[in-house]
Amino acid sequence: LGYINDALFAESRTRSLRRQGKSTTVIKQHLQIKGVRDKEVTTDAMARADAEFVQENAAADDVVQDDPDAIGAAANAQALQRFIKRRRLFQSDDPDQRQKDVAKALRAGFGWDLVKKAIAAGRED
Repeated sequence: LGYINDALFAESRTRSLRRQGKSTTVIKQHLQIKGVRDKEVTTDAMARADAEFVQENAAADDVVQDDPDAIGAAANAQALQRFIKRRRLFQSDDPDQRQKDVAKALRAGFGWDLVKKAIAAGRED
């Protein structure tokens, strides 16, 4: 009926869900469930929201601003860091607990390569 602008709605929800530590996969599914069916609208809205999210978190120094894939990857990595912090994952050295934490991150829609990098970065800290 035209009551809601899908592009503005998708951008707003993407921003909100990224702040909560949600992955790209989860955000796309959420938008589809909410009725944003046009993939082009979803992709454009996510690109704009991700660029803003990356800039807010001061990690834009490492990201090329013209490359939407790099911005999306950086936003997903930052969302994973928020997810880990919110859920208090990877705080134990117990291998069984670490395996459970990895499973939680994978079920949340984050890729294995990204989770591996987060674990390695956590060990360095």
